[in-house]
Amino acid sequence: MALAYKKAGDVAAGAQFMHRQVKVYERLVQVDPAKYEAVLEKARTDAAAFTV
Repeated sequence: MALAYKKAGDVAAGAQFMHRQVKVYERLVQVDPAKYEAVLEKARTDAAAFTV
């Protein structure tokens, strides 16, 4: 979805989508760290690199 926003020229909306994804995984890590920690780190990396 974030890439669709970016391709449409709305990088801010794409970045906001990525930020929301990180927030979701942060909550999931609180429930099951073993299952979601790696996914959270990937989401953070993706969000940081998105606007580049």
